[in-house]
Amino acid sequence: MKRIAIATLTMLGLVFPLASKTLASPIDDPNNIDWASIRGYDSKDFNEYFNKKKAEGYRVVDLEVDEINGKANYAAIFQKNTDQRGWASLRDLSDEEFSKRWNEFKDKGFRLIDQEAYTLNGKRFYAGVWEENKGNLGWVSYRNVDGEEFGKRFKQYSDQGFRMIDTEAYSSGGKTLYSAIWIKNTDNVNWVAFRDMSESAYAEKFKSLSDQGYRSLDFESYVRNGEQQYAAIWVKNNGRAWASRRDMTANQYANWWKTYTDEGYRLVDFEAYNTPQGTRYAGIWRQNGEKLSWQPKKAVDNAISEYQKQFNIPGISVAIVQNGKLIYTRGFGYADIEQQKVAHSGTVFRTASVAKLITRALTLRLDDQNVLSIDKLTRTYVPILPQHHTHTVRQLLEHQSGIRHYRGSKRANCEVPNNPAWKDSSNTQYATSTQATELFRDDPLMFSPGAKTCYSTHAYTVVGAAIEGASKQSFTGIFDREITQGLGLSTLRPELISQANPDRATLYRDKTSSTAKNVPSTRDNISWKIGGGGLETSSVDLARFGMRLLPGQSFLSQKSYDDLWRGRKTIQHSGAQNGANSYLRVHSEKGTVIAVLSNQSLELGENDPNQDEAGVGKLTDAISSIILKD
Repeated sequence: MKRIAIATLTMLGLVFPLASKTLASPIDDPNNIDWASIRGYDSKDFNEYFNKKKAEGYRVVDLEVDEINGKANYAAIFQKNTDQRGWASLRDLSDEEFSKRWNEFKDKGFRLIDQEAYTLNGKRFYAGVWEENKGNLGWVSYRNVDGEEFGKRFKQYSDQGFRMIDTEAYSSGGKTLYSAIWIKNTDNVNWVAFRDMSESAYAEKFKSLSDQGYRSLDFESYVRNGEQQYAAIWVKNNGRAWASRRDMTANQYANWWKTYTDEGYRLVDFEAYNTPQGTRYAGIWRQNGEKLSWQPKKAVDNAISEYQKQFNIPGISVAIVQNGKLIYTRGFGYADIEQQKVAHSGTVFRTASVAKLITRALTLRLDDQNVLSIDKLTRTYVPILPQHHTHTVRQLLEHQSGIRHYRGSKRANCEVPNNPAWKDSSNTQYATSTQATELFRDDPLMFSPGAKTCYSTHAYTVVGAAIEGASKQSFTGIFDREITQGLGLSTLRPELISQANPDRATLYRDKTSSTAKNVPSTRDNISWKIGGGGLETSSVDLARFGMRLLPGQSFLSQKSYDDLWRGRKTIQHSGAQNGANSYLRVHSEKGTVIAVLSNQSLELGENDPNQDEAGVGKLTDAISSIILKD
């Protein structure tokens, strides 16, 4: 065992990628494990979440309690309890209660892995996390010692072959008190610990030790003698990537939490602390799984970043699946520029016309269930349609119904007259797709059904009406049953303008210059075209939907699967509308799905025949060439 004795530690944070360093203990540092974290919960909400995660087989590995703006705030990191070890997490204990529990758990063969000291309404409390000591690892802990006593114990336990894994510092009675947890250093891990460091001293130590191959294990910040101080523990890294950031505002922390989670890190240490500038947050993240090791990651990152900068797009989110695994999730830029909310894999964007591919698959599934037949006349299910609607549901799905697209649109040989009497959109909140057909159902067909193929969003509104007529339910209800709830895709759903969604990306207007300022766009009502362009989703859920269209994973019958793919290697759809440009590509090679969403369409609109080439389809092509090349 090697250590550095106590010293009396600006960078907001650093990320350290994979390296060839060795010597790090596997104790409580699994390579890949399911996890979750929360912060800012009151006692009641914390209890509810705690009980929920416990019932799901998780255990607490880090607990934080703080008084922020006069209110108790609870935070915790949960990890899947894969080996079913016994554990306990207790909070709001008095000094006497904590001592009693400490002894009880020690007698039961548990060891303390995290402890907290905090004040609420001027009263001192303690919290702790214990776990079953399955390896009979030697350990020791103490609390409420002053600096001199801490120094003595540091030397004592270091000399006895222990290493520190947790430290706390807090004010009490005008003095700074300390606590610590130690374990026997059975793996002879190199480690270092420092306390009572200024910001500049911490920054210097952070860089020096990181350069030497150490990673942050535990972080603490506190006020001592009127000065902001820092303490930390480092251990020699074993080659897996890690990240550490400090002194973040609540919004900065939220942004980095989302970014690091997307990239494949898990949070292993969380701190909230008071500073003269207000409450600040710190976190340490550890590589979790293989997403960070995916070989094409850097090239894909660069392709998305360059595309975003080239077109000055506020925010982009991308999710990629290969061979049944979600191997890439990233956000670039902002979901909301003014609020400085980053785009990430959970940000909800409009799908625009990608909705058509989703609606087509849904309709085929309903055909499998004998809810409707795609080869029957549409009027079988929508008798409200005038007599001239002689098309089938299949012809609607394949753009062969003769129903017009938007007036004045030009697509190949399918120019639609710009008839001022025709209506294309409405601010009306339609409860059903059947009601929405009033916009165009009396207009003449552009050609006899089946005579040719002409793209039509309105045709997909009629598909929604056919589903409603056959099922006797609203399209939104059927969609929720079969897709949102049926496939477990919570963000993939019809966009209802009346229902607020904090994860929605702000919409931004089209522009023609890469240097133009991004201007928010008013969110328009798109309930009139739910089936053809009225859905919203995160990139992760869109990619997961794409997975359900792949061989062996399809939620369709073989007959409907063959109908959808028709011998092709790729099925795909683009989309562009107010505040959105999207793309979904499903490729049978390597079971590949690429989902790309953004919160601004380019200057070429949905009606432009070159939209695919100008929009994020171009980015999708670039990503495909990277990940599918031999």
